[in-house]
Amino acid sequence: MQGTRQCSASTAYDGEMQYTESNDTPGLNGATAFGNAAGVSSGGTFTVGGYNTIPAGATKYILFTAYIASAADNGHTIKVNGADNPVSFSYISTPTITNNQTDVAGIKTIVAPTLTDTSETVAPSNISQGTQRNIIYILKVEACSIG
Repeated sequence: MQGTRQCSASTAYDGEMQYTESNDTPGLNGATAFGNAAGVSSGGTFTVGGYNTIPAGATKYILFTAYIASAADNGHTIKVNGADNPVSFSYISTPTITNNQTDVAGIKTIVAPTLTDTSETVAPSNISQGTQRNIIYILKVEACSIG
């Protein structure tokens, strides 16, 4: 199968399609990648090429994942709407398809970590000639929680 997905995104990212053979719960644990699309832009459609067989009576979950660049814009979002722009596949055979895709995927917001930089006091002192590793400035960096 080859999947095509319309995605509403306010920043560029790379996408990937993965499958899992779990009949219980979808998740990345044990998932296998079978296609990717690089450089998906805002509001763009991405086509992922990859082939996979689903035997009669089996269930597979197809997971669409995104790789967010470290320089991605803080506050931008990614949203997949299966009702307005359902995933479509091309098949080798011509199966009968019941399409029950809906708009249940939540908006994902890109968040950047927040850092607080604070100068710490360094007492005045003399520095001897020929010495090393004399502390001349201290910067305290605190990483606040994300999200």
